Amino acid sequence: MSTSLLHLAILLGSLCGSTLAASPLVALDYATYQGYTTSNGVSNFLGMRYAAAPTGNNRFRAPQDPAVVSGVQQATQVLL
Repeated sequence: MSTSLLHLAILLGSLCGSTLAASPLVALDYATYQGYTTSNGVSNFLGMRYAAAPTGNNRFRAPQDPAVVSGVQQATQVLL
């Protein structure tokens, strides 16, 4: 999935979520994320994976798509 497509998905999810739901969802090819909406109506999605980790065989390669996961993933905090 290209980065620009991911940004578009996040933007569309943010626009829809801020007016329609208290807990906005955005569905991507590899996961569905649930964010949160602030009191001023801004949707936030934190800690979303956008590529596989650049370790092992992925080292020095172009970004690879992350693994597909089922269920709704929480995107309400950054996990380090």
